[in-house]
Amino acid sequence: MRNATHTPGPWAVSKRARRRVTANGVVICNAVLRNRGGPKHKADMKDEHEAEANADLIAAAPELLEALEELIPANLCATNLALPDDTVLPVDMTLGEIRRALAAIAKAKGGAL
Repeated sequence: MRNATHTPGPWAVSKRARRRVTANGVVICNAVLRNRGGPKHKADMKDEHEAEANADLIAAAPELLEALEELIPANLCATNLALPDDTVLPVDMTLGEIRRALAAIAKAKGGAL
C-alpha cells in the first residue's frame, strides 16, 4: 500500500463547472465523458448528466472513506481482509459486509483488493 495520503477535504463540485471537483480552490479532477469515435458517433455519446453524477460521487469520496474507517475498528482494518470466519464482529454487520468495507478502504488507499 502507498504511504501517500489524499488531498484533505472537504471536496466539492464547482458551482461554475459542474464537472470539476475541487478542494480549497485546488482542482482535484474534471469528470469528463468522451464518445467512442469522435463527432460522427453522436449516438454513442453518454449523457452529460452522467459526468456531473460522477463528479458528485468523486467529491464525496473523502467522507465515504472516513465513514467506512469509523465503522470498521482499526484492529480489523489492520488484518487486510484475512478475517477468520469465527471473527467476533463489534458492529451489526455480517462478515461479508466487513470484508467488502475493508476491500473498499484498501482500494481507496491504493492497496490491492
